[in-house]
Amino acid sequence: MNTQDKIHFYHSASTWMEGRAVEQLKQTAALPGVTAAAGMPDLHPGLSAPVGAAVQTEKIIYPELVGGDAGCGMAFFRTTVPAGKFKAARLERRLLSGGIPVPEADFPAEWPDWLRRELGTLGHGNHFAELQELAGIRLPDRARELGLNRRNLWLLVHSGSRGHGPALLERTPKGGLDPESEAGKRYLERHNRLLAWAKRSRRLAAEGFLSLAGAEGECVSDNCHNSVAPDPFAAGRWIHRKGAASTESGLPFVIAGSRGTPSYLVEPCGEQADNLWSCAHGAGRKWNRSGARSRLENRYDAEALRRTKLGGIVVCRDRALLFEEAPEAYKNVDTVVADLEAAGIVRVIAAFTPVLTYKSPAGRE
Repeated sequence: MNTQDKIHFYHSASTWMEGRAVEQLKQTAALPGVTAAAGMPDLHPGLSAPVGAAVQTEKIIYPELVGGDAGCGMAFFRTTVPAGKFKAARLERRLLSGGIPVPEADFPAEWPDWLRRELGTLGHGNHFAELQELAGIRLPDRARELGLNRRNLWLLVHSGSRGHGPALLERTPKGGLDPESEAGKRYLERHNRLLAWAKRSRRLAAEGFLSLAGAEGECVSDNCHNSVAPDPFAAGRWIHRKGAASTESGLPFVIAGSRGTPSYLVEPCGEQADNLWSCAHGAGRKWNRSGARSRLENRYDAEALRRTKLGGIVVCRDRALLFEEAPEAYKNVDTVVADLEAAGIVRVIAAFTPVLTYKSPAGRE
């Protein structure tokens, strides 16, 4: 099979796709042992492999196809924050004065003590905690089953393994690993621990965030989008995901928009084999960070980016990050989700719009 035949793309002509991202996925598909690849409509270039892709291999794993943030994902919480009485300005002041507090929590005895560091913190870059309101329902029966309502706000937390993920990748031998070798087993053991660490960290970050609002939350979805795991239906094969949500469980998950656009709660549908039981995890970047700053700094002042067109508040003391993470820096999440629906990968349950988005400045949290 030639390289091109290994790849399934899921974007339509209406979704912009950078040529370098496509080329990176072709180069990835040409690696030894790669049997299939799926490029999602949020596909964009990464350091060594594209983001927004899933890759299937046989008898070999590639840590670089997971990247330096193993365990990164998005958790979605039902909260007790009342939508009609929410005081955004009060929460904004609390976040600006001290950030998100880290709650006390039980620490697994089997984890090394150094993993306490940064547990419950968001991190920098595209990570965030965002209060959202239910904006529209597409599948009323499913929405009822899931308890979706407009009375209270919802919380989406996007975070990963913080400094522990890059440290793992740095210590891992470059190139492919035999998963049965000592190096392969060592990587997988540490990788799996980071997935559990990141999941626990998202819950602690949500608890700390909601404590500032005098509220509580219940996790209804947590989906990791940076990982490698055995193929659930083919012995000896592995599925790598870098910026690609897993659909293996069949459970609903969130495809995040930008700070000024909706996010969508979706659920998998259809056969799922060609897309490698994977899906887009967000809108995907349109411009890299330096490109976003150069394009937007002459169009906006920083203060303008702290209020969105949807009426939401962006709480961020890092001026550069405001421009790097502006809605214009991302693709149109509506077309990304429409492409996935047209491909029969997901169906949309409901849409949510941002009310308050918190992003940590560099060197904090």
